[in-house]
Amino acid sequence: MKNKYKSPIKKLVKYFETSRDKWKARSHAYKVKIRKLEIKLHDTQASREDWRERYKEINKELELAKFQLEGLKKKSLQ
Repeated sequence: MKNKYKSPIKKLVKYFETSRDKWKARSHAYKVKIRKLEIKLHDTQASREDWRERYKEINKELELAKFQLEGLKKKSLQ
């Protein structure tokens, strides 16, 4: 079988190993970044849901306060 590369095998092996190692490092870095972004997204969604619940509770308290104020106004007018 004729060698299709002109460079010596020793140099090619080193080049391919280096190339593979760089590719693996980039792949690992992207996976870590993706995982961090997924965690951030999950935390943001949880925080948003907490704020939404807090808003609903405060809104209910406000409506109750308005209702009580209206009742007091009606009593004071009578």
